[in-house]
Amino acid sequence: MPQGQPISEPAVRRLAAIQEFTELGSGFQIAMRDLEIRGAGDLLGPHQHGAIQTVGFELYCQLLEEAVNKLKSEGGAAGGESWEAEAPLEIQWRLSAYVPSSYVPVESQRIAAYKRLAAARALRDIDDLFAELRDRYGAAPAPVEALRDLTALRLCGRMAGASTIKETPYGFKVYADDPEGMHDALKAVQDNGRDTPIRGLRLEDDGSLHIALQVKRKKDQIKAAASALRLYAETRKQ
Repeated sequence: MPQGQPISEPAVRRLAAIQEFTELGSGFQIAMRDLEIRGAGDLLGPHQHGAIQTVGFELYCQLLEEAVNKLKSEGGAAGGESWEAEAPLEIQWRLSAYVPSSYVPVESQRIAAYKRLAAARALRDIDDLFAELRDRYGAAPAPVEALRDLTALRLCGRMAGASTIKETPYGFKVYADDPEGMHDALKAVQDNGRDTPIRGLRLEDDGSLHIALQVKRKKDQIKAAASALRLYAETRKQ
């Protein structure tokens, strides 16, 4: 610690956590306490500062090994069908997404919720978990709803073959194995008159596809992004 300089309140709380958990194998408890101290940041993205924000200490270590915020886990398919992928997906989205202790007081139950989200292989798995949380703890606060939306985006991104998803002011950019094919497929859906959350499509010089969204509220943007990617995933199966 720097001598002669005041220690910040979060630093004091972290030191207290280290003092509290001194037994062998306590790294997980320290990690979860750090999550609660930091709060949430950019979950699974490079600007993440809510560090231990996923599903357990072992997976958090994997995230660090894969460039600090790349989640390597099983994905899921829309409508209940299972879908698996090994390639990491990076999501850069600014929002607070976590399970606060004020909502789920027991630490082991919060950990269990994170682990179930990591193991989710289908959107219905996410729905089942949050239905259970609602029945047990009541209406979910904003960070929990955000965690639900972000997990759904991850699953839909995997279904669409995305490697990176980046939030933009009016939509999002997606890096995928076939951005031109994604552009053409979504454009065809629009041209057929189907109701979609998509306002516009543009191929970028960096190899990504920018998808502008039709949303009135900023908090609805991530839901619309997941819907757009799910729509493309459905066209791939046809």
